[in-house]
Amino acid sequence: MINAVLRYVDVGWSVFPLHWLEDSGRCSCRADDCGSPGKHPRTPHGVDDATTSKLKVNAWWRQWPTANIGIACGPSCLVVIDVDLHKPEALDSFRRLLAGGYRLPPTIAQITGSGGCHYLYKAPEWDLRNSSGRLVGVPFPLPGIDLRARGGYVLVAPSRTTGRYEKVRSRVKAPAPCPSWLRVEDTPAAPNKVVTPARSGRYGQVALERIAGELAGTPEGQRNTALNTAAYQVGKLAARGELDRDSALNQLERTAHQLGLGPKETATTIVSGYRAGYGSGR
Repeated sequence: MINAVLRYVDVGWSVFPLHWLEDSGRCSCRADDCGSPGKHPRTPHGVDDATTSKLKVNAWWRQWPTANIGIACGPSCLVVIDVDLHKPEALDSFRRLLAGGYRLPPTIAQITGSGGCHYLYKAPEWDLRNSSGRLVGVPFPLPGIDLRARGGYVLVAPSRTTGRYEKVRSRVKAPAPCPSWLRVEDTPAAPNKVVTPARSGRYGQVALERIAGELAGTPEGQRNTALNTAAYQVGKLAARGELDRDSALNQLERTAHQLGLGPKETATTIVSGYRAGYGSGR
């Protein structure tokens, strides 16, 4: 294991040890209720202990020679798109992502212990944070797909959990620049104002039902424009905290598909309208 650790250090990635699975299949932490076997940090400060010091790394793996390997994304200048293919919904999310025109440039990748896939990219100049079930820049939720960025970490080969982590063989030998659409500003931050649950539940839902109803009744030839208008209205309401963005955009997307609009056209139009509306509503 230490040889693999040192190879990661040689390319400038910050590493730290994680717990591992014992021969019995039990996590080395020995906790009966361990919720993350073989995946949580072995050191006191976890990801904050990550280093490129070979002296420290050698000391850790002398003490824990079978420890799994964690890579801290922030100091390693990495962002990782994590597709949990063992979750039934992840494959559908991945298909929706690609159908929406959100291309994943070829890069180094690995198969995870559970059969998922990690796509490792160079961190961009803009700031990215960890997310679960969503990727910034994509207007619809993606259950089963996570982002690991500053403040996060990933296990890397040849770590072992339920299975062995393995590198995907490829001509690509280094992380590619991260996708240009993976930008924070494409998914506006939540407003600072606090809205009471009662107002959000009544007013926002009634408004959303009206917007979706008007969209559903749009005649052919006007549907793309109507979808843009609906997304604009949803963006304004979301900026004021009147409704939940994810559920509203999901409803618009379903209605658009029922009208016969394609996935890529739908995603592009919703992003454009939502961003404009959100900006005008703040």
